[in-house]
Amino acid sequence: MERIRRSHEWTALWSFATARLALVALPMLIAGAAGAQVSEIIDATGDGGGNALSQPLDIAVDASGNVFVPSRTPGGAFKITPGGTITEIIDDTGDGTSPLQTADGIAVDAGGNVYVAGTGSNNVFKITPGGVISVIIDLNGDGFAPLLGPSGVAVDASGNVFVAGFNSDNVFKIEPGGAITEIIDATGDGGGNLLEQPRRIAVDASGNVFVTGQATNNAFEIAPGGAITEIIDPTGDGGGNILDRAADVAVGLGGRIYVAGNSSDNVFEITAGGAITEIIDTTGDGGGNILDAATGLAADVDGDGDVFVTGLASNNAFRIARGPIPVPATPAAWLALLAVALLTGKRFARARTP
Repeated sequence: MERIRRSHEWTALWSFATARLALVALPMLIAGAAGAQVSEIIDATGDGGGNALSQPLDIAVDASGNVFVPSRTPGGAFKITPGGTITEIIDDTGDGTSPLQTADGIAVDAGGNVYVAGTGSNNVFKITPGGVISVIIDLNGDGFAPLLGPSGVAVDASGNVFVAGFNSDNVFKIEPGGAITEIIDATGDGGGNLLEQPRRIAVDASGNVFVTGQATNNAFEIAPGGAITEIIDPTGDGGGNILDRAADVAVGLGGRIYVAGNSSDNVFEITAGGAITEIIDTTGDGGGNILDAATGLAADVDGDGDVFVTGLASNNAFRIARGPIPVPATPAAWLALLAVALLTGKRFARARTP
């Protein structure tokens, strides 16, 4: 049954291309009344020179507005400039020695370096702005624990790269100097909350890493010091709204974390203080536009704290207005806020006002 489910998942994931690309286009679409335009920035023809785009599973955008999209088969990635120029920055030959197979997750750092995960080749490539390609991690993982089926990729402000091993049930940190460390494995938090099939990763400004466990229906936070905390489990909000097959994870305003439930057709918000709220369910917008198979997430892309989610099976995307973190209006309110911060510790300490 598990093999059938996985087969169905990979067969359906090709449509994730439109879903993830919609996350980039949505703010423009919603602002359409103000004169914004929505345009297709790349299609199946890829760069138009024979290098096709097939089944893109992720998307990344740098500070200059360049968009990066992986091509799952045969394996590669494209760069689309703000002016519309499309270039294939890596193909299935990888670095010329190690191939890239089944490109999945993609990320870009502040220096313009792009990172692409090869799920089928069990490796991750770094492509510099100058086009130099190198493998930063492979099947051997950290030399002790292997990396199998890398999926999600994220990079922090210091240039540390984080990679989820979907089939090895772990996450690795690769430092700019090349040191590799496994920061979480199948044992999860070590307290009985396991991690299986980590799918996507996010990292906040403080260096806290967040990873979803697709098979274990949960998500973990790994602090820079190594402390691991399960921030949501299969019970979801604990009020009857469950989390089933955790998919994507995103970081929003004020330390708020968002987790999508693919089979539960919903998204949860986890505040810096640990409160969990379901912010959208299968009813979608409540007007007949349903959310089916919540998959891709983006948060605070417009500076207003709004959250965007794609429906893999409903072939749509939603914007959920969350708004800024409220600022206390009175001294008493500030004291109450401080008391909560002292009681809840470092997670609330990440909260900020826009």
